[in-house]
Amino acid sequence: MEYAIITAIFVVAILVILKMNENKERMHLEYAMREKTLGNMLPNRLQAYERLSLYLERINPQNMVSRELQKAQSSKELYVLLNNAVRQEFDHNIAMQIYIMPGTWDMIVNAKNSVIECINEEAKNIMPQQPAQVLATGIVGGKKNECEEIIKEALDQMRRDISYQFTRRTK
Repeated sequence: MEYAIITAIFVVAILVILKMNENKERMHLEYAMREKTLGNMLPNRLQAYERLSLYLERINPQNMVSRELQKAQSSKELYVLLNNAVRQEFDHNIAMQIYIMPGTWDMIVNAKNSVIECINEEAKNIMPQQPAQVLATGIVGGKKNECEEIIKEALDQMRRDISYQFTRRTK
């Protein structure tokens, strides 16, 4: 009887040790798989941040006006071109939101909306048949600073996100 109790205790101890070892191995495997997945996602995240920072630079009023302004254009034509450019580029990059922080995405959407509002506000004060240069001057001289500040804040947040991603991975 004594041997049976000792054997039972010994078997239970071995089973507990085996179970603990199995749990430890499973946790190690899960960690390795998670690290591999995150390692594969990093290039996609970096590309998303690159594309969205390029988008923000492209919709900067100063940059956009200098890119889209043509000599024989009316204010209405420039207005349509600028609004379409902001929206089309946004639509082209919309899938990138899955790779960036939600708060940062909100800042990018806010920047887009701010630029559109800036264009719309200036266009309200100008006759559609006036030369495009009149609208361009209004956009670059008007609420441009407010739009540029919102864009700058979004770019700064993107830089903080990237910095966080790298410091978190190296710890």
